[in-house]
Amino acid sequence: MGPGDRLVTDAVRRCGPWPAVLALTAVAGAAGELAVPFLVGRTLDLLLARSPAAAAALALCAGVVAVVVLCESLGGWARGASSAYAAARLRLGVLRHVLGVGRAATRRFPEGDLVTRAGLNAEEAGRAPETVTGALALLVPTAGALVALTLIHPLLTLTLGAGIVLIVFVLRAFLRATTVISGGYQEVQGEIAARLVDALDGARTIAAAGTA
Repeated sequence: MGPGDRLVTDAVRRCGPWPAVLALTAVAGAAGELAVPFLVGRTLDLLLARSPAAAAALALCAGVVAVVVLCESLGGWARGASSAYAAARLRLGVLRHVLGVGRAATRRFPEGDLVTRAGLNAEEAGRAPETVTGALALLVPTAGALVALTLIHPLLTLTLGAGIVLIVFVLRAFLRATTVISGGYQEVQGEIAARLVDALDGARTIAAAGTA
């Protein structure tokens, strides 16, 4: 784990209970969404058969739907709160480091680049809790679908597994390409910010020379 990864992990770990709330609501909501089709089908069968258990099944179905809605609401709140807390800690860490180092920090990174890192880049890195829990939540319906598919016909699961292996290789190549592109984008963004700061410092000279 590199220094950047440790910095993000520490920021996520210290942003209060929100990552735990986000993980809990994401997994519980995904499990509820996976259970709703089965419960709805079972409730309809009981209603058509005029079974005495239909009322309890209907109440259970409504309860699960309410839990899913509650998880979505709390998850939205937790996503915003966890991202805000993580980004705030990252910004504070960057600010303390830059002020502690002093002018030496600008020898490697221009002022505009530092402002971009403490602003937009910290906000993007602060979305780490949302990204991790989102990936975790996707595993629940995926595992449930694989189990259901296996119960229907094991050969279908094997066929899907072969397709998933191919998709993993494609996504791996895509991730490498997007990582390089994203890094280049952030470098150019920092350079633009640095030039903007320099231009603001020399605004009078630029205006007098008519080179805006």
